[in-house]
Amino acid sequence: MGVIFLRFLGVTLTVFSNYDNDDDVKTDTYGTITIRNENIEKETELVSLPFSASENATTNEVNCALVPIYEDNGKGGANYSECSPRILSGRGAFMSGIARCIGVFDPWMKFGGEEGIVKTRYASYQKVVDRLRIITIRAKLTALDLYNLDYTKPVYIAQFGQIFAIYSVETGENDICDCQLLKLKVDGVVAATYYLRLDGKNEDSQWVAEADGINGTEYAITSNGTPYIVDYDSRLYVDLYEEDGDLYLSISAPENTGTEEINYNPVILGIQENDAVRRQVAVSQKAKSA
Repeated sequence: MGVIFLRFLGVTLTVFSNYDNDDDVKTDTYGTITIRNENIEKETELVSLPFSASENATTNEVNCALVPIYEDNGKGGANYSECSPRILSGRGAFMSGIARCIGVFDPWMKFGGEEGIVKTRYASYQKVVDRLRIITIRAKLTALDLYNLDYTKPVYIAQFGQIFAIYSVETGENDICDCQLLKLKVDGVVAATYYLRLDGKNEDSQWVAEADGINGTEYAITSNGTPYIVDYDSRLYVDLYEEDGDLYLSISAPENTGTEEINYNPVILGIQENDAVRRQVAVSQKAKSA
């Protein structure tokens, strides 16, 4: 079970985050967020996550998660040994010539490290709340105003000449509400850092198709933006689709009836909110055997 909790150290708030792993997992997944603020309560458990990390191992030339569920009983056999629930990143792979769905504990699933959850998901949050100041104002908000209130959008208060984030709203009589606001930096709202991953990897990919064109490939897409297909070779069959709440990019090639290898134009995937963030898949296809 993973736990994220807060601890007050002097005037510094540190958010500790880690997976509560069982004895089989030795991977260091620890991460912290440091916030200089003395107005937040000293210590409280923020959220409890019902899963553990995993070790990875290579089996049949495929790197995947190692989740031992059996132990030697000392009599030449094995006994079932229940492990803690695991969180994994799913992807497709070929093992012994058979297409399988495998699970991997990727570096970006750790809390710490340059690719970890704290650096990639909470950098903007830390900038916003570092040395934060909270003010309380009274505002007239109707029931419709409250219904349409978007806590994710900052507000500008002309009397202060500052931009604020809405922290809480407490309703009162005659539509008068007490609103707690977080003062944001003068230079405006911290821009979101967008990411786009193919099968959990923050990098481009390459796929080689068989000559008969029967096989295809599929990538699991993760992003905090809205991915879309920027460009692809018209000779390929490319689709970006959603299934059970997950996003996938599928690529297939037609039959190559020639004797020369084909190098297609890459499949390029982007994010609508930040078109500078892109990933591409280089596609080539084997020649038909003579």
